[in-house]
Amino acid sequence: MASEFGKLTTLYHRYKGDPSDTVVLFANGLNQVEVEVTIKLHDKKNDPWIPSNVKDWIYFCDFESGETINSTWTVSEQANDYTRHVGGVQAELSSDVTKASDVVLISKYLSSSERDSRIIFAVGINIPGIGKFDTSRFGTDTINGQGGSGSKFNSPSKLNLASRPEIRYTPANTNIDKTLNLEESKNEAFYDVGITFTKTFKCNYDNYYISLDNGIRNANIHGYGSIDGNSAWISAHSSYHDDQHMIVAHPFNFNDSSDRRQFGYVDRVHWSIGAYCDLHLQQDVTFNIHKESICFTQMTFLTGDGWEIPDNVGTKEYHFDTWFEIWDYYGNYGKFNVKFTADHQFIDITSR
Repeated sequence: MASEFGKLTTLYHRYKGDPSDTVVLFANGLNQVEVEVTIKLHDKKNDPWIPSNVKDWIYFCDFESGETINSTWTVSEQANDYTRHVGGVQAELSSDVTKASDVVLISKYLSSSERDSRIIFAVGINIPGIGKFDTSRFGTDTINGQGGSGSKFNSPSKLNLASRPEIRYTPANTNIDKTLNLEESKNEAFYDVGITFTKTFKCNYDNYYISLDNGIRNANIHGYGSIDGNSAWISAHSSYHDDQHMIVAHPFNFNDSSDRRQFGYVDRVHWSIGAYCDLHLQQDVTFNIHKESICFTQMTFLTGDGWEIPDNVGTKEYHFDTWFEIWDYYGNYGKFNVKFTADHQFIDITSR
């Protein structure tokens, strides 16, 4: 490399997509900011020189001392889902190295897990066989020229970066909106011993919407069923007197638009004469009508007169440990349990 190097003419860094020289990140280890580095090198013939591994030569250093930034700050080569600083916009995924006719643009990504940290940093390039150049206040002593001739590279530039405490989401700082008794319908059970006995009963449902002020970037739902068909959406069942309750935790219940789904359920029902019959529950419900929210549905159907599903009959697979985890657009995180309330009438969402 030393045999090809002629001169460094441009070394500069900026926050990509933001004219400011000062940004703030959440100290959660995931929230990143994209720093774009501009480099212009020439070979000994004064032609543009763009080595293939130039991105590996780039580093960030303290503006005053020129020392490499400390381990409080992590430098990554790749953007993630949380590459946006506080008050900024989501970074678009792009190539980490862009080559023009004579200029190289390199993107690197900074994050931190330590709260209330601050740095004023410059950018440097360590050319093998030549030495280091940087944009710190006093630069380096490396000679910028061929064969040890030339002058020092002196082009001070700096950026400011600070971290703030991460947000840990709990029910206290999470939006949990309820729409109770959203709609009602009728469902039917039947018992066939040559003569068919039927029972029609009322079914209604409640929707619980979970959202964050900073928006939900990613969400995972855990603990719904693994049975084929619609029953796979059911995460819990409870029999409370003559009321049958189910929590529906759909694996795709993080939506951006209104949707309607049919929650189906077929199982054995205990009848008053001691026999069992089939319960057919088909409820077409308005699923998620809130943008960027998670939706859980609690279904209630009133049987009565012995038409019920005992907890120990045919429903064991519906007692799952249901919970979910969410990340906002900055990588702040929370995880929550989804259970029945003590009276089995509603859903209770608590920290996990």
